[in-house]
Amino acid sequence: MKIGIVTQYYPPEPQLLPEQVATYLAKKGHRVRVLTGLPNYPAGRLCPGFGRSWSLRGFQNGIDVKRVPLFPSHSGNPVARILNYSSFALSALSGKAYLAGADVIYVYGAGIMVALAPHSWRKRVPYVLHIQDLWPESVMESGMVGGGPLLTWLEGALNAFCGRMYRGASAVLGISPSMTKTLIQRGADPETAKTVYNWGSEADVRPSRKQVAGSGNVLSLLYAGNLGQAQDLATVLKGLALLDDVSGVHLDIVGEGIEEVNLRKLANNLGLTNVEFHSRVSSEEVNRFYDRCDFHLVPLKDVPVFRMTIPSKFQAGLMRGVPVITSVQGDVAELVERNRVGIVVRGQDPVSWSEAVRSASSTLAKQHDAMARRSMDMYRRCMSVDRSLSRMEAALVLAASGRLPSRYEVVR
Repeated sequence: MKIGIVTQYYPPEPQLLPEQVATYLAKKGHRVRVLTGLPNYPAGRLCPGFGRSWSLRGFQNGIDVKRVPLFPSHSGNPVARILNYSSFALSALSGKAYLAGADVIYVYGAGIMVALAPHSWRKRVPYVLHIQDLWPESVMESGMVGGGPLLTWLEGALNAFCGRMYRGASAVLGISPSMTKTLIQRGADPETAKTVYNWGSEADVRPSRKQVAGSGNVLSLLYAGNLGQAQDLATVLKGLALLDDVSGVHLDIVGEGIEEVNLRKLANNLGLTNVEFHSRVSSEEVNRFYDRCDFHLVPLKDVPVFRMTIPSKFQAGLMRGVPVITSVQGDVAELVERNRVGIVVRGQDPVSWSEAVRSASSTLAKQHDAMARRSMDMYRRCMSVDRSLSRMEAALVLAASGRLPSRYEVVR
């Protein structure tokens, strides 16, 4: 098939899933083109080497990629962020000729506005919408939008827009069972709305070499990801500050984001000499951090929308055999407890975080090794690249053919 991919984010931005989809489909023999924006995430400024031209086109790792302009921003300013999303959505409309002749379009929905262009072309080409962040909740809970009439108007407008995008799609894919159920309630066709778990970046990844929790060495914790308001790392730091009775705990925080300055100040004010901040690092360096960590952290604010999401860092640790400590309620908590791959923390509760770290520090090496093996096994069964992408490919094939029976096997 000829497959178009529409995504606001694409490497060199640290959003690897769209490129993995493109590479997988190309290896399966499909002809793939990617329509994306000028890279600016997560710094909020254009990456070096990318100017503000109207169109940049070339091959990236063998994939035909066309970039259209957008307003670069990743700040907490709501106007700037809306301009970022909407400017790409409007610029993408210019890609109609570039994707002409496609049999189907895959839409990576990290923000629902990315679906505007494919929706406008739907009478000529079907699109499959893969929802990563549930809107309008993700916007409402981001902390960028205040209360009052503006909030009410924006929520209503986004709800109406989202419903149109869902109804126009040939298939809508959610990243968790709860999200898929909600998408159906909001207009997605129940016959074609399915769950496809996200996967990890498996290339160049090896299982973590360190499995020594409880052996008398330092308990090494790792957070690797975006430093934003939603990630609630402040609660983690406050929990660590309560551990006066526990020695030998070290936390590495790898990444950057709008909360980095505030988090550094908080760690300093709390006197946390066992917390070390690192900037974004290469995939090989990330492996080294995972090699020496005992548990990886997946914190998130406890709000309803986040109970329906599965952060990508969750898969990143599991596929390396690193157990998790997480405050993500809902689907993530259920997966962790059912598969016994880590410790679940009460949301936004420093005391619960301190209790979890205390429990982790007393975990015997044998118990930790068993959790590590279960982590890798769960990832292979539920979230591997081959498992998820084969299901996604099946959805694209069926959408292109116009045959989407109620029991088509995309995911179970």
